[in-house]
Amino acid sequence: AHKYYQLAAKRGVPDAFRSLGIMYENGQGVKKNVHQAIRYYEQAANKGLSDVQLMLGERYIKGIGVKKNPGKGFNFIRKASKAGEKKADYLMGVAYANGIGTRKNPALAFKFISAAAKRGNPDAAYDKASMYAQGIGTKKNMGQAIKWYKKAAQKGVVLAQHNLGLIYLQGLGVAKNERLAFSWFNKAASRGLPISQYFLGDLYVDGVGVKKSHGAALSWYKKAAASKFPAAQYSVGAMYANGFGTKRNIKVAKQWFQKSARNGNKKAKNALLILKKKGL
Repeated sequence: AHKYYQLAAKRGVPDAFRSLGIMYENGQGVKKNVHQAIRYYEQAANKGLSDVQLMLGERYIKGIGVKKNPGKGFNFIRKASKAGEKKADYLMGVAYANGIGTRKNPALAFKFISAAAKRGNPDAAYDKASMYAQGIGTKKNMGQAIKWYKKAAQKGVVLAQHNLGLIYLQGLGVAKNERLAFSWFNKAASRGLPISQYFLGDLYVDGVGVKKSHGAALSWYKKAAASKFPAAQYSVGAMYANGFGTKRNIKVAKQWFQKSARNGNKKAKNALLILKKKGL
C-alpha cells in the first residue's frame, strides 16, 4: 500500500498524500514518523483537501504533533472555511473572538459563530447566545440570547441550561419564572454541573420554584461540594452547623468549613472564626 500511495503521490493525487500521512502517523506498514506525516498532510492540504486543512489548523493552534503556531493554524482553518468545512466556521469565530492567530475582531467572530450556529453546531449556538446577551460583536438582544441558549440547551449544552436557569430566575429579558428556572437548573445539575447543583441547593433551601426541602438541598450541595465548589462546601458546613436536613454536627460542619476556606471562601473563614470564639 505504501508503494502504491507513493506512486500516486508522485502523480499529484491529493488523497495519496493524506493516506501517506495517516500511515506515517500511525506506523502502518512504515516506521512511525509524525514529522513525515505532517509533511504529507501539508501537501494534501495544499492540494485542496479541506478536511486535512481543518485538521492541520487545529493541530497548529493546539500544538498537537507540531510546534504550536497559531498563525499558521488560523490560515489552514481559513482555507477550510472557504472550502465549506462546517466546523471551520466555528473555529474561525473562536479565533476572531480570542485573537488566536489573528487580531481580535468581535464583529467577524459573531459572523462566523452565527453561521456555524445556523448549521446546527451546539457550541456555536451557545456562543452566539452569549454574544447577544453581552452585546459582543452585535447589538445586545436578550430575546435572541434566549432563543439561541434554548437551541444549545436542547442539544445538551449544560452551560446553556444553567444560563437559562439564571435568566428565568432573575427575569433577564423575560418575565420571572421560578419553576422554569428550577427546571433548567435541574437539567444542568443532573448532568453534573457543580454551579447548577449549588443553585439547586439554594432553591430547595428557600423553596423557590420547588417545595422547600432541606434534605434535597443538602444532597445537591454535597454533589457540588464533591467537585470542590467552595460555596457548596460552605453550604454543606452551614447545614451541619444548623442541623438543616441532617442532625446537627459541629465537627462535620467544621471539616466542611475548613475545606471551603482552603479554597478561598470568605464565609467559611468567618464561620471558623466564630466557632473558634465559641470554643467549638
